[in-house]
Amino acid sequence: MKRPMSNADRIAATIRAELKGEGWTSRDVSVRVERYSMGATVHVVVRRLWRVDVVKVRAIAERLESVRRDASGEILGGGNVYVDVRVELEGAS
Repeated sequence: MKRPMSNADRIAATIRAELKGEGWTSRDVSVRVERYSMGATVHVVVRRLWRVDVVKVRAIAERLESVRRDASGEILGGGNVYVDVRVELEGAS
């Protein structure tokens, strides 16, 4: 049985769709979800720097981050989805 799509999965799917709309494939930019207790992180890795506008990727991805805060600005525990955008240098691993 397939599990329901989480908020992190929806955010990752939206990022993928918007990147595809810009003409970039998963070979250019990878998007994966890391789940852990009390939240998740969507990792966006630019692989082909020569084909991709990193500033645009960062703008697309970071606007979808979902972090809940209380009135004083403290991050609330549970259900947060962080977005991490990195550039992978060619040949580096």
